[in-house]
Parts: sequence; structure tokens; C-alpha cells
Amino acid sequence: MPILLDLVMLACYNADTSKLYMSHTVSKLTAYSTVNKVVDVLPIFASQTKSASENLKQYLTGPAPVGKHSEASVMPIFMREYATLSASVRSKIRIVGFKWFKYEGMPKDSSTTTLNSVPTGISATLHLQVPH
Repeated sequence: MPILLDLVMLACYNADTSKLYMSHTVSKLTAYSTVNKVVDVLPIFASQTKSASENLKQYLTGPAPVGKHSEASVMPIFMREYATLSASVRSKIRIVGFKWFKYEGMPKDSSTTTLNSVPTGISATLHLQVPH
């Protein structure tokens, strides 16, 4: 059965920005790169989860120098890690923006006006194939 994949929303939940690639992110991106087309990937960062070790709320709202960062500042950290993947993997993966999970966990005095960076013109279609 062929794999039909258009967009992957990749959970990058960790309270430590140096560990955004935990939870097997490299192996997931490598697996997605085996599809016979370029796959759009949208990392999701969490500002509030049940576990404090899985969210970046302190990074956004805590006292400096640990906190008081903008939502957008985490994406360059993610992209530095992404750049360490092999060229063959990166050639099949397109990072198309990012998303923050749980708006109520975002700081009230956000330094950016947009919580997401999502390209225009993207749509997702669910393709199901039923075996005969």
C-alpha cells in the first residue's frame, strides 16, 4: 500500500530549548523523507501541558534570562537542529511554519502579533485506501 502524506504536524514538546529534538524527532523526519515526494512539516511547540517538562511556558513567561522570549524565537533553535540532518533527508522535508499548542498558556504581553507562521495556499486532504 503506498504511503500518502501531505503535511506532518510534529510535536516538539520539551521545556528545554536545547532538547526540542527529543522524542525521536530525527528518526521521524528521516522516516518521512522516505516518501517519494517532498513532505511539508509543521513543528508544534507547547506553552502549557500537564507536565512542566514538556512545555516552554517558562521560556516564554519566566524571569530573564530564562524567560521573556517571543514565540518566534524558538523556531531558529529548531531550524539549527534541522540543519544538522543529512542533505538527502532535508531535500525531502520542507519546514512550512510552526504552531504553538494551547493559547491560554501564552503570555498576555506577547511580543509578536501572530502565534503561528503558516504559509498560504496549504490544504490537507485525507486519503484512505481500503484493501480489497
